[in-house]
Amino acid sequence: MSQACRAAAPTAQIPVTNPNPVPVSLTCTAPATPFTATPLAFTIPAGGAAPISIGISPGGSGSYTGTLNCAIAGSSQVLTFNLGGILVPATAVDALAPWSRWMLILLMLCGGLALGYMRRH
Repeated sequence: MSQACRAAAPTAQIPVTNPNPVPVSLTCTAPATPFTATPLAFTIPAGGAAPISIGISPGGSGSYTGTLNCAIAGSSQVLTFNLGGILVPATAVDALAPWSRWMLILLMLCGGLALGYMRRH
């Protein structure tokens, strides 16, 4: 998962399938901050699938990695999912005052019109 984060925490779904003819129960260990995972315990029906929702919480800028480990009940098997995310600061355009945004748009429009005029003449 790689998402740029601003105000809200983005999420991604990890689909987990069960090709077996019997239901399978999983218990996952919560990943380290800034990652979140829900649900941490669930059962997948026989031949079915269930998603795990992975999120990354807003915080300091940077690249983050982590793992999500899910143990299969009645088995020694553990499913490991590698997680990765990049948190970036809000862009400079977001910090502009509303009138500055309109000026920027106006400049881009005028530049496009001038280019079109020069190409025709």
